[in-house]
Formats: sequence, structure tokens, C-alpha cells
Amino acid sequence: MEYFGYCMAILALSIATGALCRISSLERKMRVLSNNPVDYISLLNILKENIGKEVKLEFFETIHVLLGHKLFVKDLDDSWILLTIKEKKEEKDILVRLDNIKNVTLK
Repeated sequence: MEYFGYCMAILALSIATGALCRISSLERKMRVLSNNPVDYISLLNILKENIGKEVKLEFFETIHVLLGHKLFVKDLDDSWILLTIKEKKEEKDILVRLDNIKNVTLK
């Protein structure tokens, strides 16, 4: 009987985890759909024109790794952007979803 209880608890946790994943993906899709498609296309064009240049990005969700660093656009496609973080002695590359970007400022 105790074994049955453990199995039910594991089943309930797996269902809850799956529901949370679906909710977060739905939130992401709603954010993309709520943005004006023209704004998304213009954001994509602005970023494509500035590959290799420094940009200042504002995100819907805070990405602590990117705070206070110089960001350079390295590459992008329809849903992802590859950024280079330049620190004093090293460079790091990081992938960010385009639908997380709220605003772009060119430097």
C-alpha cells in the first residue's frame, strides 16, 4: 500500500511539472503574439544591420549574466540571437531568444 502512495506522488509531481512547462511555453507564445509583428520584423532587421556592433538590450525577464557588460551582436536567426559579452580579459558567447528582447538601443 505504501508503494502505491509513492507511485501516486511521483505521478502527481510529473503531471505538475509538465503543466508548468506548458504554461511557460504558452506565456512565451502569448508574448510573441501580443507584440506587433511589424515591430518584431523591424527588431530583426535592426539587429541584422548591426551584426558585429555594440548594442544595449532591454529584456522582458532579467538575465543577470548580461547586466553591466558590453554586448555585441554576433549572429541571429528568426528566433535566437548570439551575443558576445566583452569583459576586461575575455569574451563569452550567449544565446538569447528574440522574444525576450523588449527594446534595442544602438551605441
